[in-house]
Amino acid sequence: MLRVVMLLPSLLCGMRGKTKNVKNYRLSCYRCGSLNHLTNSQKCPAVCKECKKCGNVGHFARVCKEINRSNNKGKVSYVNDGVEKGVVLSLKNNGDCNGSMRQPKCLVLIESQELEVMADSGSSWTIITTDYFKQKFKDVWRMSDLVYPDIIAEGFDGTAIDIKGYVDTEIVFKGRLDNIKLYVAEKGVNVLGWRGQAKLGIILNPRACEPVQMIEESNEMDAIVLKFPQVFTDVLGKLKNYSHKIKLKSVSRPVVQKLRNVPIGVHDELKTIVAGVVKDDVIEEIESSGWVSPIVLARKSDKSIRLCVDLRALNVNIIVNCHPLPNINEVLSMLDGAKIFSTLDLRSAYHQIELTEDSRHLTAFITPQGLFQFKRTPFSLASAASVFQGAMFILF
Repeated sequence: MLRVVMLLPSLLCGMRGKTKNVKNYRLSCYRCGSLNHLTNSQKCPAVCKECKKCGNVGHFARVCKEINRSNNKGKVSYVNDGVEKGVVLSLKNNGDCNGSMRQPKCLVLIESQELEVMADSGSSWTIITTDYFKQKFKDVWRMSDLVYPDIIAEGFDGTAIDIKGYVDTEIVFKGRLDNIKLYVAEKGVNVLGWRGQAKLGIILNPRACEPVQMIEESNEMDAIVLKFPQVFTDVLGKLKNYSHKIKLKSVSRPVVQKLRNVPIGVHDELKTIVAGVVKDDVIEEIESSGWVSPIVLARKSDKSIRLCVDLRALNVNIIVNCHPLPNINEVLSMLDGAKIFSTLDLRSAYHQIELTEDSRHLTAFITPQGLFQFKRTPFSLASAASVFQGAMFILF
């Protein structure tokens, strides 16, 4: 029996209304989402990849049509998708690092074209600019030949780098050859990542380099320790002429929380810990406070107890200091060329910064042994890191 289906005009209008800008519509690969190739292209990076969402092979999670059946409704799930994320230190500084250290440059051959690139040990990938790509390789590739990018790149300052895509090619340096993915970015400079440098013998792979030789004991170190016994001691120090005042927001309401259950088996150990912190002049016992926070106990790797104070209720009511924290990439760049490194471990660093008298009652916390308040900056305070970094900035 032949069945005839009629579509109402209103339904047809609705269908037409959902198709917008037909002239500007471009087909995309339903495996990876790229607009540069169709689904049956061998260049598709998702051909043999496993979807992190449904587990099937042949597409990325970002284009997966599998319905999420998890019970975590309303929560955002971040999927790796086979996409690698990393930082490029040199892409925006035009060869100079902090205005003082020059980035090394080298000449390489790609598709018989000579390129000058910066050797960036902070970048995992080899990247060239769009203009350079069009100029040097106009007879080899077009922009439409680029494979959809499988990386997310950021500059040293956290700014996103617009990666247009990549091509698989060979790179040659002084007779040594390596197969690489050549990424193309909208702006910046040409960068040779540490992976390419390692394969071409330009620098050592930082992940496979020899360990640093540690010099733990020397006569010079012993002499320094003996010269400054007040510094190298087990007694907790205190920074002179520097204190931290906790600033409350204009609209804040005191929060008093109850004591959380503490297992009877750890009462004696907790009592010893509290007595030790009192002896170090970090906390003091009080009778009452408008702000009271609970304690949290955690086991360390050596099975001993770590005493923590849950100051979350206080943290949402304070104005957090905004001194900038050091960036690890900038610090590593500043160490370029250094051969000898020294480290000093500051014991209970935050506890060496005193709290002002009018701030201490805000940090009160309750234990089975009674009510206490901090005399020094607690680790769980939201402004502790910025305050400590500000002190280090003044000192050094």
